[in-house]
Amino acid sequence: MKLKKIILILIFPLFVSCENYLEEEPYSFLSEANFPEKAEDGRIALNSAYSVFGGANIVGYAYLCYSIADTDFGSYGASLSNSYGLYQNFTRTSADGFPKSVWADLYKGINICNFVIDVVAEKNFEGGDQLIAEAKGLRAYFYIQVSNQFGDAPLRTKTTNGVGSVNVSRAGVDDIRTLILQDLNEAEAVMENYPSVFAVQNRGGYVTLGAVKMMKAQMHMFMAGWRRSSTGEMVAGDPSHWTSVRDICQEIIDMGIYELDPDYTNVFKDYYLDNYNNESIWEIDFSMPSNGATLPNAMTAPPYGSGSAGGFGNMRTTKGFYDSFDPMDTRRDWSIGQGSFSGYTFVPSAAIYSRPYINKYRKVPGNGDYSYRTPHNNPIYRYAEVHLMLAEALNEINNGPTAQAYTAINTVRYRARSSDHKDDGTVLPDLTGLDYSSFKEAIIDERAFELAFEGQRRMDLIRWGIYLDRLQAFEDDLTGMNKAAKVQGYHMLLPIPLDEFNLNPDWDQNDLW
Repeated sequence: MKLKKIILILIFPLFVSCENYLEEEPYSFLSEANFPEKAEDGRIALNSAYSVFGGANIVGYAYLCYSIADTDFGSYGASLSNSYGLYQNFTRTSADGFPKSVWADLYKGINICNFVIDVVAEKNFEGGDQLIAEAKGLRAYFYIQVSNQFGDAPLRTKTTNGVGSVNVSRAGVDDIRTLILQDLNEAEAVMENYPSVFAVQNRGGYVTLGAVKMMKAQMHMFMAGWRRSSTGEMVAGDPSHWTSVRDICQEIIDMGIYELDPDYTNVFKDYYLDNYNNESIWEIDFSMPSNGATLPNAMTAPPYGSGSAGGFGNMRTTKGFYDSFDPMDTRRDWSIGQGSFSGYTFVPSAAIYSRPYINKYRKVPGNGDYSYRTPHNNPIYRYAEVHLMLAEALNEINNGPTAQAYTAINTVRYRARSSDHKDDGTVLPDLTGLDYSSFKEAIIDERAFELAFEGQRRMDLIRWGIYLDRLQAFEDDLTGMNKAAKVQGYHMLLPIPLDEFNLNPDWDQNDLW
């Protein structure tokens, strides 16, 4: 699915968007009385829910700036006074615009999914069950983000007249997660009846069967770990959920349609080249010229412009994270760089930088020469994470690693070895002989190396219960920033947008916001 092919439908006037990335003329008004009448119409409606990914707030520039900056190895390298700088330096307030934009986009997507689920079920046309399953999978993803980012929030399963609603209550996170798992189970049951339809190779940027299973596994992983409540307490998870994580990860492996690319860099080259790599479980698809992604420019080292893989270099990492890699780990020099681009070639610098650039989303030749926006797809789930989740689950279930846990994590480490040291044991040697605690530390490190800058780290730190410890130990020489001293527990959640309190004055703001 190319974003330029998504038709933005205006189910209600509030959905009018200022985005310019959709080429087709939108419908002016759609209602249950006149739409949809057949599967093709339902597809148009559901495509409009995907349109929220075209903005910056869900998997785009703003989200990744926030999710990367709020970690133990990322920071925003541009102005500390703009909206992104406020969030990475923990000088934000509840009046900042970013939470409002995230909230609006998430509930816009939820509202459209609700419309599709209700109306398609009523029309009962052929193929409608597939559309409903996909809409439930997509709604589950949006609600995962709502509960992770905001905590307690309205639980809407019917179409509303707008993003905000008067006199609604905030459901608890446990209730939201119950709906998420219900949606995913129902979506999975239908999708498994159409395995070829919902295979990633046939889905483009749409939700796949593998993506639904990944969301289930991830949701159980979150439910096994810590979270910050809206009233300010740290809430322990239920470790029994690790059994579900283990079983679902094994299901994904047994599907037999995913595999690790032997070359780590190929995965990210293929995101740019619009090749669906067998490691990709779900990615958001962008296209040019009008609907490209902005991530490469935000992330990569200078110089910016056409004829170069470089960008603005706004997001940086730390010298400490760079140094924590094995120097021959192939993931390091693709993901992080000390130097600059000359055309499409990265030229390392002999200078010692304390804040290296993030180059993971660089441009590559072969899919056009673009500057500000590029066709780089955004990854959501990759197969490598399945192995890491399985390894972690087995360690938690058995109070220590099993042979299968070692195989899972060592498979990922083996792929990361340089080609001339695959089997000599001198680079990223197979892990062995570890107890529960040391294996968990290995998982914490390996997820950082493998999934760096893909938007997973912040929630990992929270569910492990080490968010404050890691952020308070953060070292960065950026002038004017003091992340370690400023971070507080309440920063684990975003504030509820102030506009919502005008509609619902009985609500309580998230603790200390």
